[in-house]
Amino acid sequence: MQNGSAGARPGDEKLLVLFKPGSLENKAKSLEAGAPQFDDVDFIVIMAPGEKDPIFEGKVRETDKSRFSKAWDAYKQKRETPVNGMPIEQWPLISAARVSELKAVGVPTVEALANVTDERLRNLGMGARDLRQKAIDFLAAAKSSAPLAQMREEIESIKLLLKQKDEAIAALQAEVAKKKEPSLEEAYTAAIEPKKTKGKKAEV
Repeated sequence: MQNGSAGARPGDEKLLVLFKPGSLENKAKSLEAGAPQFDDVDFIVIMAPGEKDPIFEGKVRETDKSRFSKAWDAYKQKRETPVNGMPIEQWPLISAARVSELKAVGVPTVEALANVTDERLRNLGMGARDLRQKAIDFLAAAKSSAPLAQMREEIESIKLLLKQKDEAIAALQAEVAKKKEPSLEEAYTAAIEPKKTKGKKAEV
């Protein structure tokens, strides 16, 4: 649910943003109709990692659309809001129950867990401080191993290219073998036989 854009403010990358449909009563229409009348409205929910309650929830403002443009575009295209980081359910260090607990307090990614402030740790329940440290250590280890992973990926790509090159050369060699020039004996036989045949016809 995280989002970044050209109109983002410092710290917005740590916020969790959700756009959703809703409705609001239109007082003017209700008064005119003599019964409650409602308009379809887009709502935004902004949460900070580890916070139980939204820091803002209300009707979408124009500034929200530019500030959280990626999340807004995904919402309008009926796509899932992009998540910035590793989804918490893919982290092997916690149980499915713990995943649900963390998501309930605005922690959908390992990055969000690592960014939970000391003040909000109490909302994460028992062992929250230790869990946050594990997330921090996990991300640090992943970052330090990134160059090695990239190198391995490049090596695999080179291996694949070499394999494709060898296969292409083998195919070319096979094609050439089919069209190879005749041996000296074959060439001699091919040259003499037509003459013998021609000579016999002449004698007849």
